[in-house]
Amino acid sequence: MTPICILYTKFLSSQKWSSMARVKKEYTVYLIKVDSLKCNGCAQCAELCPVDVFEIDKEKSLPLRPQNCLGCGTCVAVCENEAIIVTEI
Repeated sequence: MTPICILYTKFLSSQKWSSMARVKKEYTVYLIKVDSLKCNGCAQCAELCPVDVFEIDKEKSLPLRPQNCLGCGTCVAVCENEAIIVTEI
């Protein structure tokens, strides 16, 4: 009787794993563009971004970690010169 229980448990485990492997997740990806001619290097976007997308280099903002972007729009809102464009792709 015990071998049947073990086989049954293994079957359930493999079925459970199989269904877990097929779970699909959808991600929203954002393209972040900083117009270097408009950017004055104030660093507000880098300071206020909740997921650290931006770095300041040579007094210009660079989106070095765009994969972190949540699309919240904080950077766009604080940019005085409207140098940042966030587009959902």
